[in-house]
Amino acid sequence: MKKSVFKSPEKRDRMRAYYDGVPGKFPFEQKYVATSFGRTFMLAFGDEAKPPFIARLQ
Repeated sequence: MKKSVFKSPEKRDRMRAYYDGVPGKFPFEQKYVATSFGRTFMLAFGDEAKPPFIARLQ
């Protein structure tokens, strides 16, 4: 059985609702990046010449 990365169904639903609302607000690029945990999907926004900022929902 696969274990969820979310601590609760409510937090999963909150993350999905936030994620679904983001793409319509800003131009973005979908990409995969290599991490120490493996290949990770991300949405990239903004000027790549500026320092990166990583947002995490709680």
